[in-house]
Amino acid sequence: QFVEVVGVGGTQQSDIRSKFQKYVGKPVDPALMERTIADLQGTGLYTTINYNLVEENGKVGLLIRPRNKVWGPPFMNLGFPILANDANNIQLGIGVRATFFNTAAGPGSELRLEGVLGQPAGLNAELFKPLKTGSHAFMAPHAYISRQINPYYEGGQQLEQYREYRNGLGLDLGYLFNSRTELRVGEDVQWFNEHRTIGTDGQQEFSLIPFVSRVRFQYLGQNDMMVPTK
Repeated sequence: QFVEVVGVGGTQQSDIRSKFQKYVGKPVDPALMERTIADLQGTGLYTTINYNLVEENGKVGLLIRPRNKVWGPPFMNLGFPILANDANNIQLGIGVRATFFNTAAGPGSELRLEGVLGQPAGLNAELFKPLKTGSHAFMAPHAYISRQINPYYEGGQQLEQYREYRNGLGLDLGYLFNSRTELRVGEDVQWFNEHRTIGTDGQQEFSLIPFVSRVRFQYLGQNDMMVPTK
């Protein structure tokens, strides 16, 4: 008849409560609740999530007891992007991502900040925000700055080299069917240009401010994120 969450507070508590609110007024189904717990564990925020039935003022309720990880959030990840046209032209970089959950934007929100030094180089930021608490529909405003070197070859001889600048602002609207499947529709405005740094032709030089429309359907079906076998 009710759901109570203890051990966390604020938007995090509201987010967890919204995940279990669908069970209010229904018979207890451990299999369904275990599936909801598995989805919450999959966010990587909790070490354990336990539940049991309690009785308060003559009403039977569901008591959820999540335990946060002591080392986050926010979480930090490192990466090493590599671009290579041949063995003599390898571009290396180092990247870092900071991920914040249940931000001031509301329950279920997520903010990602990414930066890459080297080649390619760039900054990216995206806010994921459910349209309302517990909703599968979401909005995702984002902004990015990128710098990249593009060499042009004829056979094994490099003729020209250009520095690409691609900056943009955009907004995606989307729907989460489940923890693996997502559909997005978005529109960006970009500041996109290339300037020659090597060579004399310059035919590839340009400067544009395009609007970029995008529809993306994503399904993550690997049985393992690191070394999938199917």
